[in-house]
Amino acid sequence: MMIRTKASLLGQAGVGLIELLVSMFIGLLIMAGVLQMVGTTSQNAIAVNGVSRIQENTRYAFSRIEDDLFRSGNMGCFSSSLNRQVMEINDPVNGVRSTSYNKQPIINHLSSESGFNQRYDFANMLSGFDDSSLAPNTPDIAGTDSLMVRFIDRSARMPVDVATIGSGTLSLKTPFTGSVNAAINTLQPYKIVTVANCSNSETFMMKSVNASGSSASITWDTDVAPAGGLNEGLQNDVAVSNLLADETDGSELFLYAGEGGVYEYSIGTSKHGSDLGKTCTAVVSGTTQPETQYCALFRRGGGDAEELVDGVHNLQVDYGYNDLAGAFRFVNAKELNDLPALERDRAWNAINRIKITLSLNSIESVATQGNIATKPISKDISRTIVLFNQL
Repeated sequence: MMIRTKASLLGQAGVGLIELLVSMFIGLLIMAGVLQMVGTTSQNAIAVNGVSRIQENTRYAFSRIEDDLFRSGNMGCFSSSLNRQVMEINDPVNGVRSTSYNKQPIINHLSSESGFNQRYDFANMLSGFDDSSLAPNTPDIAGTDSLMVRFIDRSARMPVDVATIGSGTLSLKTPFTGSVNAAINTLQPYKIVTVANCSNSETFMMKSVNASGSSASITWDTDVAPAGGLNEGLQNDVAVSNLLADETDGSELFLYAGEGGVYEYSIGTSKHGSDLGKTCTAVVSGTTQPETQYCALFRRGGGDAEELVDGVHNLQVDYGYNDLAGAFRFVNAKELNDLPALERDRAWNAINRIKITLSLNSIESVATQGNIATKPISKDISRTIVLFNQL
């Protein structure tokens, strides 16, 4: 019995060192495979989310830009193309830009911001810079473009009592309809408004609105809009007088006071970047370590710039128009801005399509194949937009 017991014990010997090491090695291989699979799945999820973010941001950014560009040149019941036609008649190469009411259909009474003589120039419904750092009061991201779009919004349209137009004041026609009452509520001090009929328009900044019961009127002067408020630092020029008093084409005169005006698109540092103490660095010549994930597309109206989409690190704009010889050309803003004054105005008003190129990124970094370092996914997307009001 003792011999059988010893044999049984010898047959039940434990796992040896070699077997233990082999088992641990196999377990580590399995664990490494699991970890690699988890890491790959995580990176794939980040990459998919990044691509989805870029696609969604692309749709939203272009929809906002297109909305404004489709309205560009809308001057009420006529198109800004009339302004171009007048400029062509008045010799756009050698002539002097007309400011008389009977020769130039679009008159602008808003003074220029210092160093930024195109922002409120409603004689040109489009303008821009090839380098945003050249445009004061915009996010200073060198190498990216800026685009300015101007239009009149017809959603707040009020008929003007021509008989009451005087120097510095005008009254609205009574009795008021429901839509006019609603439009009156949009009026506020230092708002940019336009008075126009079907052949002429004048744009200026109102000073006050006086509405009570069945009457309403607005006033204007040359006071500077106060700091911290709407259109800070802007003022009317001294030429504001009897708005369109000499224009009697038979069409009704309206005051337009909707959300029209000047809207500027440019690239700047996103709120996310600012919160982290980072600065947007676009991918431009001379940039060695671009930090595109801290960039955003901004839209500025009469107040502070509004961040539309983060993860947009470049904006490039090309302008298509027919030159004086009738040839269609795509050019950049510098080529247009370098033209002689009157020819430049005519060219900006002749723009009939715009090519917008946006560079977008995923914000979050993703490991790329064959590259140990991580960086955001980046994609350039272009779209050409037709401008109906300037055809």
